[in-house]
Amino acid sequence: MPPPFHSLENPFEPPKKRLQDDAELIGKFLGREAEEEMRKIMAKEKRKPDVAEPDWTPIRLSDKEKARIEALNTPLMKQEAATLSAFFGESVTVPPLPREITPERMKNWEAMGFELHYLPPIDMTEDADFPGWEKKPNPWFYKEIAAGRIAKDATMLPGAWVLVDGRQKPSYAKGAQQMYDHDPLAPVLEDLNHRGLISQTMSDGTTKLDPQSRFGLSPADFTKPEVMNAFAKALDLKPGQASLTETIVWNVLANIHYPEWGTTDTHEWQKETLGSGLRLMSGYSDDGGASNVRWDDRPGGRVGFRPLGRFSP
Repeated sequence: MPPPFHSLENPFEPPKKRLQDDAELIGKFLGREAEEEMRKIMAKEKRKPDVAEPDWTPIRLSDKEKARIEALNTPLMKQEAATLSAFFGESVTVPPLPREITPERMKNWEAMGFELHYLPPIDMTEDADFPGWEKKPNPWFYKEIAAGRIAKDATMLPGAWVLVDGRQKPSYAKGAQQMYDHDPLAPVLEDLNHRGLISQTMSDGTTKLDPQSRFGLSPADFTKPEVMNAFAKALDLKPGQASLTETIVWNVLANIHYPEWGTTDTHEWQKETLGSGLRLMSGYSDDGGASNVRWDDRPGGRVGFRPLGRFSP
């Protein structure tokens, strides 16, 4: 170990003036004339003071890494931009995928039947006239917003990339156990059921459904953090990043990407509530399909749900 450094200055006296530059150092040892000569040389060379290096290292991607990111982003961005532009009748700019969305996660989501889509920050008001918006939410939805029973911003798209469960909503089969096809949430639902956090039942509240089913959950079940966090974990999302699908988001996705959602005689719970245990639900084919919006306060064999992941812009 090197010996400790000892200052040559007297610690009981004020510190001496520090040397300002190379010229002053030369002058201290060789005299004033040498100092002035050194200053002439420095002025001629336009010597500048040293600038401290930053204490962080900028991130630099290799050409290979840049190519991989470009290959990941560009096709999906172009596809989304073309689809959205056709729906809205005007050019839509689609931002790159957030950095947290990696190829590995995309592959995993694809295996689970989930897909990434971008939704621009556009207000889907009742009087909006977009060429691809063939099935708007029914007028009741907008009347409830006008009356203040549903939040005013319930018509606003998020302006973000979202993770969407692309599977079809099952048809109702009386007497059968209602199940979504190859559902990655099935074991999660069963675990929540066994822990007493949910209980899938028919509307009578006593007839049990399969503990792996998305049907039969009550509106209140989705207010439990343990339930929503379990869904987030199963989908490789952070707590709070998973929710039920908002009514307007469900409607727009059904219009643009998933018209089949409105062709089966079952509903799906939505994120919005009306208070007093009432929750919105959508999608019943016999009452408007993708336009259908109504409310209920009970579980049932005709009401499932669709989780949505959202990524910050």
